[in-house]
Amino acid sequence: MVVILFLLGSLFSWAMAVIVPVVSAVMFLLSHFLTTKLSEGAEDVHPPGR
Repeated sequence: MVVILFLLGSLFSWAMAVIVPVVSAVMFLLSHFLTTKLSEGAEDVHPPGR
């Protein structure tokens, strides 16, 4: 979505062969970090088995 929203005009330039994978990796790591932090907080509120 980030690439489509902000970089669509230059999507077919040669630099996008580097930028798109880097942006994808950064977004994946950010989502993994946020999901991990939010799930840790959920276990404190609702422990497993209840």
